[in-house]
Amino acid sequence: MLINILRFIRGYVDIKGEGKYPERFINITVQNGIYINNMMCKNNILTGSMSVSDYRNIRAFARKSHMKTKIIKKHGLPFVIQKYRSRTGLVAGLVLFILIASFLSQFVWNIQINGAENISRTYIMSVLEKNGLYKGVNANSLNIDRIQRSTLLEIDSIRWMSINLDGCNVNVEIKEKAEKPKIEDNSYPCNIVAKKDGVITSVKCVNGVSKVKKGFAAAKGQLLVSAVAENKTGGYTLLHSKAEILAKTFENKTFSQKSDVKITTVDEKSGIKKQGKADFFFLSFPCSLTLKSPYSTAIDFQNYALKLNDVFLPIGYTQEVCADLKTEKTKLSDKCIKKALENQIALYEVFTRSDALVLQRKITESKAKNETQYNVSYVFEEDIAKTEKLQTS
Repeated sequence: MLINILRFIRGYVDIKGEGKYPERFINITVQNGIYINNMMCKNNILTGSMSVSDYRNIRAFARKSHMKTKIIKKHGLPFVIQKYRSRTGLVAGLVLFILIASFLSQFVWNIQINGAENISRTYIMSVLEKNGLYKGVNANSLNIDRIQRSTLLEIDSIRWMSINLDGCNVNVEIKEKAEKPKIEDNSYPCNIVAKKDGVITSVKCVNGVSKVKKGFAAAKGQLLVSAVAENKTGGYTLLHSKAEILAKTFENKTFSQKSDVKITTVDEKSGIKKQGKADFFFLSFPCSLTLKSPYSTAIDFQNYALKLNDVFLPIGYTQEVCADLKTEKTKLSDKCIKKALENQIALYEVFTRSDALVLQRKITESKAKNETQYNVSYVFEEDIAKTEKLQTS
C-alpha cells in the first residue's frame, strides 16, 4: 500500500517496446538499476511500467538493443498537476480545503454521553465544560485523566466514567451508582405511639406487646405497642417494637379560588416572531432580520444539526420562536372555578396525602364577595404508628 502511494506521488508510466532483442534490453536496464514493473514480453513486444525518471534514462539503452519505446499511459500526481496547471484556482481551493480540514480535525465537535439515566445530561455537560471538555476545544490540549477525576469528584452519583476520543468525536461512558438500601436500625428498644387521633381498624404487630385492638379509639401520643415484654423467667426484656396500626383519621381542609385573576397570554397584535441562526462550528450567524422586543419571551427552540454516519456535525440551524406576552385581568366563570377547586383537591390527595386512603370526602361550598371556598371533611385510613425511642438509664 505504501509503495503504491509513493509511486503515485513520484509518477509512473506504462510503456511499450518493440524490437529484435528485448532480452538484451531487459538485461541492460537491470544492470543499470532500472526495473520494469508488471513486465510482459510476447512476440518481441515488451510491456510494463516504470517511474518517470527511469523512463528518461532508458532511451540510450533502447538504442543499443535496437528497441523502440513509447509511453502508453501516464499515472501519478505530477501528471494530475500538469493537467490542471492552467486551473490554479481549483488547485488552490483543493489545497486550502485540505489545510482547513486538517486544522479543524484537531478540535472536538461532537460530545456523546452514554449511560446517564437518572443524571441530567445538561448537568453532566456543564460539569465537563467547567473541567475543560466542550465543543470547539483543541483535542490535543485535553487532559483526559484530570477531566475524569474532577468530574467524578463533583458528581457523586457517578460510579465510573470513561472519556474516549475518536477523531473529532468524544464518547463519554458513564456508570451510575446504585442506591444503597436503607438498613433499619433495630438495636435500640422503642415503643410505638399514635402520631394522631383515630379509630383503629387493623393491628399488625411484628415485635413488641400490643396495647390496643381493632375498634379502639387512640389519641395522639397514646402508647400502642410496648417495648417491655415479660419473659419466661418472670423478668422483663426490652424490644425494638415494630407494627403497622391502621386507623380511621379525620381531617378538615379548606380550598379557595378567587374569581378575578390575572392571566398571561400571547399578544396577538405583535404576533409570533421567528429568528434563525446558522451554526458553523463555534460561530453563529443570524439568518433573520426580525427583531424581538425586550419584553419577548422565548417559548420554543428547535435545533437542526447535520448528521453523517450517525455523527452530528458542528454545522446546523437553530430557530427560536418568540412572542410578546401580555397580562390582563379576567373573571372566571362558575364552571372554571369549580374545575380549579377540583384540581386543587386532586393534587392535595395525590401528592400531600399519598400515604393515606380516602374513605370519605364531604364537600361544603361557601362564597364570599370575590372568592369561592370548598370546605372538605375527610375520613382517611392510614398508618398512625410512630416509633418512640425508649429512654433507659
